[in-house]
Amino acid sequence: MKLRNTLTTAGRKVHQEKIDISQLKLSHIKTHYDQPQMDWKNMLMIVPIPNKRYKSIVLDRARGLYALKQSPDQLIDYFKKEHPLACPRTLRELANFVGIKNYIPFVTGEVKFAPLKTNKECHHRAWVSVSPMSSCFPELGNNCSIHFDGVDELVLVDQTHHFVEHRVQDTIKLSGAQESYLYQAAQIVDNYEHVTIEFPKNHTIGDLDISAFFKFYAAHSIEIICDYLDYELAEEDLKAMINKLMS
Repeated sequence: MKLRNTLTTAGRKVHQEKIDISQLKLSHIKTHYDQPQMDWKNMLMIVPIPNKRYKSIVLDRARGLYALKQSPDQLIDYFKKEHPLACPRTLRELANFVGIKNYIPFVTGEVKFAPLKTNKECHHRAWVSVSPMSSCFPELGNNCSIHFDGVDELVLVDQTHHFVEHRVQDTIKLSGAQESYLYQAAQIVDNYEHVTIEFPKNHTIGDLDISAFFKFYAAHSIEIICDYLDYELAEEDLKAMINKLMS
């Protein structure tokens, strides 16, 4: 796919060798949609732009570049509503459990998106799809270039290679934890409800301690409730409540 073929004449003048996301403007894009037209498995990036009407430009390896009215975070939320099993709360707790506190990725199955830093001009952040990334390497001026499978051009990102690689590794880590969690949960259902759930032969179980995760989840839930009620809970009471919930 040649992404440049979906740019306007003005856009092709700016993005001659690479698609520079820091320079993307609505005037560079031929196709504009009022409602989300999402093909999540082919999406490469969702990039915010400083425009009052159209807030995002999507890079797609099947359709090229197109503009949408929704912000990148709104589009990620749209996906969550389309796929209710991808529970945001559980994903957030899993991320915290494996040590990801900031820039929490969104993963479910083959769809794996990593958030980047907020754009200071439009106050939204870009999201990059990790699955189609084939390589990422540093460029001058604290930038990096990403090569996506199935795309001719490189995509120039105005963030450091170290930062983007860290986000990619966090996404892979969270995806592995989610797979392990779902696999072990499926085994529990299979054992107690006599429901057969088959996973792909190449499925990686991972090393998530699901019992420890449930305790972590329970503790955080109790802390959120106590904080909301402005109630200070003693450590021994917290442990007793967790044990009660787990028994």
